[in-house]
Amino acid sequence: MNVLFALCAAGITVDRYSNRLSIFNLIEQIVSPGFPAWLPEVTFLVVLRRENNEAGQFQARAEIRVGDNAIGAPTQVAVDFEGGNTARQIMNFQGIPVPAPGELTFRLFLPDNQVATVTIPVTRAGANVVAPAQPVVAPQDNQ
Repeated sequence: MNVLFALCAAGITVDRYSNRLSIFNLIEQIVSPGFPAWLPEVTFLVVLRRENNEAGQFQARAEIRVGDNAIGAPTQVAVDFEGGNTARQIMNFQGIPVPAPGELTFRLFLPDNQVATVTIPVTRAGANVVAPAQPVVAPQDNQ
């Protein structure tokens, strides 16, 4: 089994007609002005590919950690390739507490000691963070 990729985003949808994924607001880092911070929602996506001789269904375990501390209890996840060789695991987590700067890690433990991992750096907003550009305001039409 191979992990093709894993990522975290604010949201992910699957088009019911084309089966295409749309990924909204990829999370590469978290910058907070203060701590503790709360993440209202994070979606963890893992795309897997299996060989024909590997199991098409199995149980995996997902966990979230901040540094060395687990956030909540590990979650059992049913993986089902539905007769194919590729599976998408889309896991939505809500209300994630982040007590301090460090690393926020999402993991999916798979058979044969494989682990899909996404690690997101968490920092405090400060002088070393580049502020976003000011939005451009279109002129008003005064009719």
